[in-house]
Amino acid sequence: MQATLNILGAGKLARTLARLWHQQRSFALQQCYSRRYQSARQCCDFAGAGRAISTLDDFDTADVWLLATPDRAIAETAQQLAAQRLVRPGDIVFHCSGVQTAQSLQPLQSAGAHTASVHPLHSFADPAASIRSFAGSYCAAEGQAAALQRLLPAFESIDARIVTIEASAKPLYHAGSVIACNYLVALLEASLQSFAAAQIPRRMAAQMLLPIVHNTVDNALGGSPEQALTGPIARGDVDTVATQLAQLQAAAPQLLALYRTLGLQTVAIAARQNAASDTALRQLEALLKKDPPADEN
Repeated sequence: MQATLNILGAGKLARTLARLWHQQRSFALQQCYSRRYQSARQCCDFAGAGRAISTLDDFDTADVWLLATPDRAIAETAQQLAAQRLVRPGDIVFHCSGVQTAQSLQPLQSAGAHTASVHPLHSFADPAASIRSFAGSYCAAEGQAAALQRLLPAFESIDARIVTIEASAKPLYHAGSVIACNYLVALLEASLQSFAAAQIPRRMAAQMLLPIVHNTVDNALGGSPEQALTGPIARGDVDTVATQLAQLQAAAPQLLALYRTLGLQTVAIAARQNAASDTALRQLEALLKKDPPADEN
């Protein structure tokens, strides 16, 4: 018999997981609640199962509860569920936050529920795309053994790969995720701005960047950053970096601080390559650390 599932929060993650679990018969979706009833109804429609509700009082009992609210609302929502005694002793309650731990569900744990956190390392920007691409995504899991024993098979049923993590390490793990995903988006935007300053239209710039960005990611993560690194810093080309700094200062000064910061990180990688001379790397480090002129800010 399928375990029953209730969901609080109806965002992109909730919609994707609800649809995948319904398709695989991992859970029987019962109800979805959101402060905006329309969002709850859209979640159920996308999943192809469940019933949207408009108040917490409308919840029926369930074996498993997913708190898919924003991170800032998880603890408050747990307190509300505990106060209204909607969760029974022995029920499983979990959230999918990357930085919050299962400890944020303490009011429900005190009431006898088993709690956990399972964070999918996946971009849920488009649920329709995510249901096709989720397979193979890694999920960082921590919490009570009784909760994980029930939840991990459900995630594995939709082809997730599980990595257990210490609760205390979650902020660092999530920071790494943010740098690789969210900051990559910001970095690509900065690249497009630099191309625009060179009079190359954004659409053309994106087409130009797509192959090299894919190749770089494949080389850096399939091999190592040292193996993947090319370019002027890897070569110890001080003149090219100086020229780029001057051009950015004139045409795209908003990118200077980013170029300098990432340049210093790149110098450290280049030092591990042992290709550029120590003298050149020291010169590059000094150049990138040089205080910009007052009119650069």
